[in-house]
Amino acid sequence: LANIEIDEFGMLWAKQKLNDTLGLIAARNAESERGIMLVTYTHGWMNNANPDRLEGDLIRFRDGMLALAAELHAEGAPAPDHVVGVYLGWRGATKRVPVWSYLSFWNRKHGAERVASYQMRETLFRLTDTAKRRPDTKVLLSGHSMGGMILARTLAPTLSPLLLASGPEGVQVPADLILL
Repeated sequence: LANIEIDEFGMLWAKQKLNDTLGLIAARNAESERGIMLVTYTHGWMNNANPDRLEGDLIRFRDGMLALAAELHAEGAPAPDHVVGVYLGWRGATKRVPVWSYLSFWNRKHGAERVASYQMRETLFRLTDTAKRRPDTKVLLSGHSMGGMILARTLAPTLSPLLLASGPEGVQVPADLILL
């Protein structure tokens, strides 16, 4: 599990986290016989990457990745050797005041629009490029709620021209599945 955070203005909070994650993906791919499964998750409004929130999205994502890895290997079919989960965090949740949380929707929506920036695009494409260096690796990009909007706004400027320019051979897309 890796955690990469984007700040309020669409900039990487700590570029070293991205570099560490790229190193993790490359290492897991190198030691793999059947590739890996890379799963990215961009959370929605009212969540963030706080590891101390036991009921938080980061903990649920970690548990989901553990369950996915166990299920893939329990089925008996050839499965990727490793599941690498990358939690893409942004400041969706602000204050934990009950009424304020709901009133923060428009403020957080504007923040989410700024998160859908060129650095988020660079992050996603560097993650997928590193993973796809091994052809049998599978990549799933996912986003929930405003995280889905972030993912769509981040990828649309690149995916639209790729799809329009595709020929008879198809088009090389960065992921096997994009789930919004």
